[in-house]
Amino acid sequence: MYFQGVRVRKTRPIVGFDIACKWKRDYGGIKVKDAWFILTDLGSLPVAIAAYKKRMGIEEMFRDCKTGGYNIEGTGLSGDRLIKMILLMALAYLEALKG
Repeated sequence: MYFQGVRVRKTRPIVGFDIACKWKRDYGGIKVKDAWFILTDLGSLPVAIAAYKKRMGIEEMFRDCKTGGYNIEGTGLSGDRLIKMILLMALAYLEALKG
């Protein structure tokens, strides 16, 4: 569903936004109870959903880098060594996504 021209707040309303709604009840065998409600100004449901999917992929990558296996925060690195570690992790992450 896609609702255009939605008033966002009761007091001092903000206009010019739309709400994109999507509910895929099964993600890879996992049952999902809640739908996505996305406040957007992108103009259409397919564009809003595509942008949100990209964002979720980025969020998952950050989680992987922090606590999901790579544990970058636990390395204690800084400066050039941190940059080199992030580059190495990015290459490893890219390879993991290919397979």
